[in-house]
Amino acid sequence: MSIEIDIKKFPEYPEISNLLQGLLDDNSLLNSKVLFLKAVLKSIIHLNSLGKTLKLDELATSSIKMIEEAE
Repeated sequence: MSIEIDIKKFPEYPEISNLLQGLLDDNSLLNSKVLFLKAVLKSIIHLNSLGKTLKLDELATSSIKMIEEAE
């Protein structure tokens, strides 16, 4: 899901434009993290369907590590 905001609607209010740009940037970053996490979870489901099992702590640790490396 993406948000479309026209930041050029407020040329007389640069503070609002800057705030909206910051929101757009944050939304984009969060969206990319969600997509990455979705890919990680799909990989886990795939591995489990092949008979591989992962312990929950290993799953959480590896997911956090992968997300931190992506930043």
